[in-house]
This record gives sequence, structure tokens and C-alpha cells, in this order.
Amino acid sequence: SYYNRGISQEYRGDIDSAIADHYKAIELNPDYVDAYLRRGLLYKSLGRTSAAIKDFEHVLEISTNPEVLRMAEEELKKLKGQ
Repeated sequence: SYYNRGISQEYRGDIDSAIADHYKAIELNPDYVDAYLRRGLLYKSLGRTSAAIKDFEHVLEISTNPEVLRMAEEELKKLKGQ
């Protein structure tokens, strides 16, 4: 439910609350790949590059979904290319 609320917060433009909700979702389930990916995208949108990179790298460590892995790899390339 924290993950879903985080998405709702994001759509309302409350990025800080969205990040907090994704953080809580990860705290409750440390292998919640979607929460890491979403939080990484939010960090990226705020210019918090190192935090975004850390989340995307963690996605690569724990995900088995090829599409999610591709997305995380693409985001890392963009961030590291800056």
C-alpha cells in the first residue's frame, strides 16, 4: 500500500512524500524492485544523481525481470553519461 500511495503522491506532485512512501515500502520489503525503480526515477527528477544511481544499481542486483533490468540499465547509462 505504501508503494501505491507513493505513486498517487507522485501524480499529485508531492515528490518528497512519494519518496518517503517508496522508502517505507522498501523498508517493509527490501526486495521490492518496483519501489527501488520508482524511487530512483524520483531521485533523478530531483537531480539527486547519486541516490538515483544507487537505486538503479540495486535494481540490477535483485531483479530478474528483463524489462525492468533494461530500464534500470538505460537510466544508469543516462545518469553516468552526464
